[in-house]
This record gives sequence, structure tokens and C-alpha cells, in this order.
Amino acid sequence: MGNPSERDITNSPRPSLRRRMRGGLENAVNFVRVSPQMHAFSAIEAVAGTGIGAGVFELQNVNPLATLGGIVVGGFLELALFRKIADHQGSAAANLRIYKRVKTDLQNHGWDERFIKPELHWWCFRYAARKAAIDTGYRKEVTEYYKRMGASWLKFEAT
Repeated sequence: MGNPSERDITNSPRPSLRRRMRGGLENAVNFVRVSPQMHAFSAIEAVAGTGIGAGVFELQNVNPLATLGGIVVGGFLELALFRKIADHQGSAAANLRIYKRVKTDLQNHGWDERFIKPELHWWCFRYAARKAAIDTGYRKEVTEYYKRMGASWLKFEAT
């Protein structure tokens, strides 16, 4: 057993590189899939931030006195937009965790409303939980549950 050629590689606790790469790619795809609105907001704010930076440089060419003020204002706006982008990406990561948890629970235990109910009050959480239910084959059940609970696109009406 001490000789590396005698070890049983199939029972190794560490997955192969191919399996880890596939898992990483699947995580990246699901990260975008379960919260597309957060990634869209981040992209829009990144483009807006680029425009603000370009505006600061244009301001410098117009008036030398505006240079310092433009840099300060532009810098604060860039920081604010960077913080918003970080917030959106944090929300997207939370949606991915919800997706993984709900998907694992549904795969291990089958359909149960208790796995979906905690994610009922926010649209982005409902979206992630619904994607997980669809991926595990419970599209009909989750759709009926959301209808019965009064959940619609952007609002939740308690029944």
C-alpha cells in the first residue's frame, strides 16, 4: 500500500482535475443563471462608471480650476458605483447559495414546500429557488406552490 503504483486511485477522496474543472464551470454558469438581473445591474453600473471617469478627464481639459473638483467628485462617484457593483455581486452569490441549498435538499429528500418557503418573500430568492426546483424536476410543483401562495413577478401577497 505504501507504493504509489499500488494505491487505488478510484477511491481517492480528492476528485480528479477534470471533475473539479467541470464543477467550477457549472458553478460559474449557475452563478449567472440564478441571478441574471444582478449581473445586468453590475454591467450597467460598470459602463456608467467608465463614462464618469471619461467625463472627469474631459472636465480637466475645459477648466484648470475644475480639475481638482472633478477628480474628487468623479472619485467619490466611482467609489459609490464600485460599492454598488460589489453589493450586486454579493446578492448574486447569496442567490447561488440558495440555489445550491434548495437543489441539494430537493435531490436528497424530494419535493417538500418547506425547502421553498423561506425564499418566498423576495423575487430574486424565489427565482433562484425556482431554478433549483426546475433543475431537479419539480417545475409543476413549484409553479403551483407559488400560485397558491400568491407570489407574482415583483410582489408577494400573503394569503
